[in-house]
Amino acid sequence: MTKLAEIQAALQQLPKPDRDELRLWLLDEETPEMLAAIDQGVRSLETEPTISAEEMRRRFKFELTPEDIALDNAISAAAARSLAARRK
Repeated sequence: MTKLAEIQAALQQLPKPDRDELRLWLLDEETPEMLAAIDQGVRSLETEPTISAEEMRRRFKFELTPEDIALDNAISAAAARSLAARRK
C-alpha cells in the first residue's frame, strides 16, 4: 500500500467534523494553481452571467443541510481572505 493510499484510508476513518476541518485547513494552503483558479473565478464572476443560490436550488431541486451551508460559508470566507490578502 502506498503512503497516499494509507493516508486516504486513514482519512475515511475520521469523523465528518474532523474531515471538514482538515478540508478547510488544506483549502487555506495557497498554491500558484489555486491562486490562478481564484483569479479565473473572479474574472468569470465579473464577466459571465450568474444565478442566485436560491434559483440554483429551485432549478436542481435540492436542499442543503446546515452543515453543508456552514462548510460552504467557511470555504467562501477562506477564499475571500486569500483574495483580499493578495490584493493588498
